[in-house]
Amino acid sequence: MRWFISPLAEAIENAVNDGALTTAKGAAYSMVLAFFPTLMLLATALAGTQTTSDLAAEITHALSRVLPPTTKDIALAYFSKQPEHPLKLILSAAGLAIFAATGVTGSFIQGFRAAYRLKFNWTLWHEEGLALALVFMAGTPMLAATTLVVFGQQVQDWIMQHTEYTIAVLLLGAAVRWMVALATGTLVVAIMYYLGPNCEDGFLRVLPGAFLATVAWLLASAGFGWYVKNIAMYSGIYGSLSTMVALMIWMYLASVIVLVGSEFNAVNERKRRGGARY
Repeated sequence: MRWFISPLAEAIENAVNDGALTTAKGAAYSMVLAFFPTLMLLATALAGTQTTSDLAAEITHALSRVLPPTTKDIALAYFSKQPEHPLKLILSAAGLAIFAATGVTGSFIQGFRAAYRLKFNWTLWHEEGLALALVFMAGTPMLAATTLVVFGQQVQDWIMQHTEYTIAVLLLGAAVRWMVALATGTLVVAIMYYLGPNCEDGFLRVLPGAFLATVAWLLASAGFGWYVKNIAMYSGIYGSLSTMVALMIWMYLASVIVLVGSEFNAVNERKRRGGARY
């Protein structure tokens, strides 16, 4: 395990020294700005379709597993009603979601380049253009995975109607969902790790850090959810703002984990290069 523990410890130390904790604050702030407009757009897109109820059920089920307990009720409310929003509001939400998501990827790009010890000599158009492109490149696998989950649920329901082994089907369906979530998360993070720093690190070489970040994020989400539910007393301190505080802390943890995963890849790449910089 030394091959894993040693680079991880070095990655955590480098993340602190490279300002990842500060960079993660900017990313978390942008995540909050993008989160609710994205939910509204998704709920609006699903309204009136034949698979609305099935897809909404899958999305709410997934959100309830990763969001803090005090936050998921607000998020799930977007899918509990049939939204009818004017076009102006939808376009405004789309613009805000893209703008804020670009802020997220832009913050990550800065953190990735710091991890690889790269100079910040890009033009504003170069950095913002890449950040915008990463929003759509990372969003495509997530959309595909959502579609796969929906059709997977329909296949599971059909099999359960034609077989006696319902428990086995349910267990297999749960395993497939976790595998899809893990694979999708790894792919999305790997795309950012590969394109964000714009260095010579190959796609396969960024997969270990992407897998590490995805697993760490799932574990951190479960642990933070338990902490908020059983120990934390945010409502007594922040009152009505406790939900937003919990959401921002959760997104901050996710941002830190993504940046540490990049540092993990950078540490391994420097070892392969004998300590040489790019």
